[in-house]
Amino acid sequence: MNPCPENQKPLAWMAAGALDAPTAATLREHLESCPRCRQYWESMAALSARLNSAELPHAQLPDSFHARLVRKIHDDQNAAPVSIWLATIRQLWRHPGLATATAGAALALATLVWMQNFRENKVHTTPPMAVHTLREAAPQRIPPSTLATYHQAANVSLENLDAVLAREVAPNRPTVETFTFSSLLARSLED
Repeated sequence: MNPCPENQKPLAWMAAGALDAPTAATLREHLESCPRCRQYWESMAALSARLNSAELPHAQLPDSFHARLVRKIHDDQNAAPVSIWLATIRQLWRHPGLATATAGAALALATLVWMQNFRENKVHTTPPMAVHTLREAAPQRIPPSTLATYHQAANVSLENLDAVLAREVAPNRPTVETFTFSSLLARSLED
């Protein structure tokens, strides 16, 4: 029996213990009323339990694994918006009236934005960038290293994936505070 399409991945992540608590609580409520999702979750939980109990040899990752994985995920993330735009253009091409209305609305919006920028003769300066230190969250249960764990970390951010992979490579090394350009930029935009 197949689960609800929007719940398939979150149910698998919940069975693997890689789903955040609020989303897991929402899914558990859904499981009470949906037998298809409940059956899928039970099969995924059983599979996860079998995988966790299996005695697998510890594989040594090559040094280039981290760089190749980050590059592959980055390439996948950059390719997605292009395919969305192409699908939208194909859909508009099939409906000429809709394409004309959309093009007119886009042109009107672009004209309004241009006129607004043309009217403002202010000098735009960027505010000074503040540097914030990143504090580690309280220690949490670290899920076993699986492809799903890497994918879940990559869905959050590349920095999160980097942290997961860094824990894999050097679990006994002391944690060093790390600043990345994107984390500094995100912090400055929050302020």
